[in-house]
Amino acid sequence: MLADRVVELFDFEAGTVLDGTVGQAGHAVNILNARPRLKLVCVDRDPNAIEAAKRRLAGFSDRVAFLHSSFSNLQAAYELAGERFVGMLLDLGVSLDQLRDAARGFSFSEPGPLDMRFDPSQSLTAHEIVNRWSADELEQIFREYGEERRARSVAAAIVRARSKKPIETTMELAGLVAGVVRRAGRIHPATRVFMAIRIAVNRELDELKSFLEAFPRYLATGGTTAIISFHSLEDRLVKRCFARYARSGFEHGDERMEFELIYKKPLTAGDREVRMNPRARSAKLRAIRRVR
Repeated sequence: MLADRVVELFDFEAGTVLDGTVGQAGHAVNILNARPRLKLVCVDRDPNAIEAAKRRLAGFSDRVAFLHSSFSNLQAAYELAGERFVGMLLDLGVSLDQLRDAARGFSFSEPGPLDMRFDPSQSLTAHEIVNRWSADELEQIFREYGEERRARSVAAAIVRARSKKPIETTMELAGLVAGVVRRAGRIHPATRVFMAIRIAVNRELDELKSFLEAFPRYLATGGTTAIISFHSLEDRLVKRCFARYARSGFEHGDERMEFELIYKKPLTAGDREVRMNPRARSAKLRAIRRVR
């Protein structure tokens, strides 16, 4: 299972690991149980996730610190750790708790507000994007982030509908998209559009780019960075960045860092793991080690 591979990657005698997307603390529990001398800095943009992780990790309180922030805020995480990290982990999947909470607006399985914010304190919401962004802007995110082939038609349908009255709920939006996009098997027609809006609301690709351009400065020699992605755009960013560092290294001031890929190809979930968690079907694990 991919979770087991993560624990294997962080086979260190001591040091601090950054869990940049702690969520419900599944990876954190596994690492802390398997590596009794490691400490963790647990980061998440979702304050509900931070509180849930604190409860689940209460038994490890002397080995865990928490930071309500984005994983791209590496300087704050580093200051909390007090040292460079021996391991860094990002699991970029949306948590089941977020999807199941209709009030968060991530899912169209039941009515909810057009929200989709990981961090409820930020101002931009899905409601603003759907009701205020231009047709061209909507088309762009549907095409680029959602890889939706009917992006222009969906954007036009949204603009027509909101000219009569604002689009308020997830079900309204999903029904509108379903009137334009044909169902492909069991996948709901609105799946790609919802994903695109969520990525735009939370600036997910920008946050990932910021992390990738900065993480070498905070990784100890011999340390490992592992990233689990669920979307082709995320995986492409990780693949290209890791390949560049393995080929050309990373320079920070007078310090030159060298890296090696741990896997030539990404690890994916096995049949058993997919049966247990169908969302794991699209997961890809890539990892890189700082060798100097």
